[in-house]
Amino acid sequence: MKPLRVRPTQVWVGPFPYRVEYNDAAIDNICVREQKDVIGHTDHRAITITIRESMSEQQIRDTLLHEILHCIFGVSGLYERKEPTEEEIVSSIAPTLVWALRVNRELVEYLTYED
Repeated sequence: MKPLRVRPTQVWVGPFPYRVEYNDAAIDNICVREQKDVIGHTDHRAITITIRESMSEQQIRDTLLHEILHCIFGVSGLYERKEPTEEEIVSSIAPTLVWALRVNRELVEYLTYED
């Protein structure tokens, strides 16, 4: 059975349901506000991931996973640690990543879809 190509609009990371938006105008606003060029952005306070939608589908998949990893870093408390070691990083993100993949089946199907 081939995985689905439906873009997820919500992704659970730990106890947080991140809303996922695909919106060029919102990304353009973020680029102006932060004075840097981005194609994806995570707002941990608003529990939102925003992705530029005018990219190829594979770029969108890669960017979505990139932003989810930022969410995992936040949930795992890695942003609060000063200079964590590689082992601390991997040990902190592995359980949350496995959990996120388990509970977000549609995300896994979307990420592994082959065009």
